[in-house]
Amino acid sequence: MMWSAATTLSARDVQIFVAQCRAVGLEKAADQVITNAARRNAQAVLHIASALHDSEQYADAGLLLAAAAQEKQA
Repeated sequence: MMWSAATTLSARDVQIFVAQCRAVGLEKAADQVITNAARRNAQAVLHIASALHDSEQYADAGLLLAAAAQEKQA
């Protein structure tokens, strides 16, 4: 379910999904969605990072970009 959410949802829906996970204390689930979303193409990652930033989820945006950078180096 986490992989599917990370790879198929729109940028805004990923942002909402992560925010809702964090709101109910599902930190590992939120982190997993972000890690999986980082595997998407560069344009999708930037859209998700923008949605996270616009919602003031700055730590999550940073986590996403850091994970994407690691994916590109691997």
